[in-house]
This record gives sequence, C-alpha cells and structure tokens, in this order.
Amino acid sequence: MDKQLLAELEETLKEVIKIPAPPGFEEPLAQQVSKEIKSLGLKPERDNLGNAYTRIDGGGPVLLITAHMDETALLIHHVDEMGRLRFKTLGGLKPMMLYSQHVIVHTSKEEVPGIIPAIPPHLGKGDEKQISIEELYIDVGLESKDEAQDLGINPPLPATLKPTLSGLRKGEILVGRPLDNRVSVAALLTLARRLVNIEAKTSTLILAWTVQEEVGIRGARALASRIQPDYMLALDVMTYSSPPATGGYKPGGGPVLRIYDRSMISCKKLDRLILDTASQNGITVQRGVGVGGTDAAAGWMEGACSSGIMTPSQYTHSTVEKIYKRDWFLQTKLTLLTATRFLRENTV
Repeated sequence: MDKQLLAELEETLKEVIKIPAPPGFEEPLAQQVSKEIKSLGLKPERDNLGNAYTRIDGGGPVLLITAHMDETALLIHHVDEMGRLRFKTLGGLKPMMLYSQHVIVHTSKEEVPGIIPAIPPHLGKGDEKQISIEELYIDVGLESKDEAQDLGINPPLPATLKPTLSGLRKGEILVGRPLDNRVSVAALLTLARRLVNIEAKTSTLILAWTVQEEVGIRGARALASRIQPDYMLALDVMTYSSPPATGGYKPGGGPVLRIYDRSMISCKKLDRLILDTASQNGITVQRGVGVGGTDAAAGWMEGACSSGIMTPSQYTHSTVEKIYKRDWFLQTKLTLLTATRFLRENTV
C-alpha cells in the first residue's frame, strides 16, 4: 500500500469523524468540506438541500462521484415533565443498539452530553430486546422540563451517538462510529487533493458530498436531477452478511463492486471501466449484492449510468462498525485511477 496515501486517509478520517452530521443537519461537515475544497483552488458549490460539491471541467460527458455525509442519528422532539428527552431515529437504528449509549445533543448554544439509560440487571425482566423507541429517552441530568430551556434544549434538535475510532489486529482493522460513511467522505477529500492536478481534456468530473442518504437518498437525487450527469459513482460502505443474502464478498478481500440492490442494477458500461482499470493495476475487486440502497440509485432515477465502489463493512449502523484498512485504501485508489482515466481518456 502507498503509505503516504493511507496516512492521508487516516488523518482526514480522524478530522471528519468528529464533526456531527445527522440527516438534515449536515451543515458543520459541509462547511468543513467546502473549506477544504477552496483551499485546493477549486470552487466550492452548494445547493438548497446542503449538498457540497466541486467540478473539474473539461467539457463533454459528466461523471458525478458522491459520498454521503450524514450518519444515522436521533431527533429530539419532546422534553417531558421530568426533563427526559424523547426522540425518534433518523435512519436505521435498532432500539436494542441504543440501550446504554453515550450521546451528544446539538443545541444552538453548545453540545450537551447525555446518556440513553439501561435498566439495571437487578430490575430487568429479561425482555429488553423487545424494547421500543418510545420507551427510551436521553438523560442529560435534568430534573424538570424548565431546566431544559437554560441549556438551549428547544426541540426539535438533533443528537448523535458519541463518535469513536480505534484499531484491531495491530491497526489493520478500524472500528468505531460513524465509519458509515465518513470513510468515503475522507476518501473523496483525499481524491480531490490529487485530482485537482489532473488535466481534464474531454470530460467533466464532479465530486459531491451529499446529504440525507440515510433517510431516503434525498440529497443525491436532488443533485443528480439538477446536474443530469451521464455517469454516477457512489462511494460508501457495504454491509457484509452471509453469502445467501449478499453474495460471496467478505471484509478483507478488497473493494466491492455493487452489482445489485433494492434500488438499482449497476451499469455495465461503468462497471467495465472500473474492472478494466482494476485489472490493469493489479487490484482485486469483489462483487456483491446490497441489502439496502446507496446514492448510486439516485443516478439511475435520473437516467445516469450508475454504479458503486464500496468498502465492505461489518456491524453497520452500530457503535462498533468495522472495516479493513486495505479494503478502504483500495476503494480510494481504484476510484482515483478510474476518475483519472475518465478525465484523460473519456473511455466509458
């Protein structure tokens, strides 16, 4: 592996993983992305939904590469008389996973730490797996509803699970939250730093950091509708499950070409460019079936030839998401090589 590229990826991930981005509240991360884009001498652009993007313009066909910024999170909608914060989920989070977690409430004044309490084993009835979202609440140390006003807790407000990042097996594996999809946010920023020096001859590349993917691929669809790209490539993590559900790919085996999910079937023309580029550079690409949807579906909805290069992930949408560094590195490298070919040769 290119140690410099991997080090840059890791440093960028450490920065962006700390910036909260619940669906609909991605502005702090979008501002950081725009700042980075501007520092490269590229023009940062925004749309009304909050998508952040930039373009390397060479005329001709357009390839849109996306990485969604948002993370599964919580939306506080009510403070009860005892000062407990009641919430709904933003994206796919199981009540069981939220039990006994540290959270951060994001107010207009400050970040307020809190916890989602668990019933002590001394008092539990052994049926906690059946608990519902309506039974859970966030405890920020209040004793009454009135105290919430002093902390700036005026619903609706977003809350995120506490971000974490650590390594396993001597650093070969990364675990934490929200790796979905900050690993791709970091990858796309790293790509921008390298692609800015590539001369676009007969085609145009647009790099976009999108919003609200976790609640219905909303940001990418709005952006694709307005830009109308010819091709669209999504960077994301891809949930690993047993082969009957997702195919034979596995974590540690390299990046995954997402050939099918409930929202799209990958575009064969773009797939051929990706696979040919991988073959020329000795990169092994796995193929897999997704159990959810990604930004690539937005391209299909708007008539773009779309596909996805994914980093296989375990324990997705939990506090212990897990990826192999090698898979992530090769996802980034393959995307860089593919985008460079597109800019220089327009070979799709």
